[in-house]
Amino acid sequence: MMIQILIVLSASMCGGAVGFAIADALKKKRSYIDDMVNILEQMLNFIRYNHMKLSEVFTAVDGERRFFITDELITAADSGVGFENEWQICVEKLAYLQKDDKAPLYFLSESLGKSDTEGQIAVILSARERLLHQLEKAKSDYERKGRMFRTLGILSGAALGIICI
Repeated sequence: MMIQILIVLSASMCGGAVGFAIADALKKKRSYIDDMVNILEQMLNFIRYNHMKLSEVFTAVDGERRFFITDELITAADSGVGFENEWQICVEKLAYLQKDDKAPLYFLSESLGKSDTEGQIAVILSARERLLHQLEKAKSDYERKGRMFRTLGILSGAALGIICI
């Protein structure tokens, strides 16, 4: 009898761990999108108020933490050579984000650094609005689906444990 209880508990814990891992991925997605919105807002401020070059903006925005921006992107922003490609490489590295989440960032690669200050501000504002929409969607998904995945993980693990008995 004790072994059967241990089997059910172990299976529940394993299922719960899977459910919590999936819910955590939803939480990280929400966090990544929020970080990107913050980066775009900082970029807006640096371009609008400080009239900084794109490479200076990237250095100031991401600093030492290098969450998104790479040295190669900063170099490409300075030279103008390969900027779009480097930007897309940086976007691809954003784990936990799906194609829809990355679309506003890809949109930026087509226009950023190719127009005057007002044009860049307009492009960043547009991308930020699209990202804010994705952020609201990610928050909603986490609230609804996160709890569901955690509960389903535990319950499916318990059901599997009972079946094994």
